[in-house]
Amino acid sequence: MRADKFLNLLTTWDKYLAPSYLSLSPLSAAATMRAVGVVEIIAGLVVALKPRIGAYVVAAWLAGIILDLLLVGGYYDVALRDFGLFLGALALGRLSETTTAEDRSGPPESRSCLNYHVQTRARLLRRVQPRASLSRSRWNGAHQRLGLS
Repeated sequence: MRADKFLNLLTTWDKYLAPSYLSLSPLSAAATMRAVGVVEIIAGLVVALKPRIGAYVVAAWLAGIILDLLLVGGYYDVALRDFGLFLGALALGRLSETTTAEDRSGPPESRSCLNYHVQTRARLLRRVQPRASLSRSRWNGAHQRLGLS
């Protein structure tokens, strides 16, 4: 879809460019939108290769697009859609930050999402003291059934 900024088959992209943004560019409106297309393709590649960095690059880019659409006016539905994408990019950035070197160590099967959650739960359960109402033997039995001992 970003490649369409070169072809203008789906829409005329120049109409989405706010005059205040166009005044910042030394290029014509069509050339500016082509440059925007190149930046968006590069941002997509950065997300694919380095999501921890790329997510925040895309979030910043989407914030600029949202501001542009609000300045142009009349495209509030597109701005709202891009706000949802902005939140998704921030979520991707946060999720990619939670992966640590410890999580990436070991054989590939130990890095599965389910195994990660099982290991995290086991670490948390080791920190928790048995409740007084639960006998030590019942606590240990439950621990063993879950495979956490």
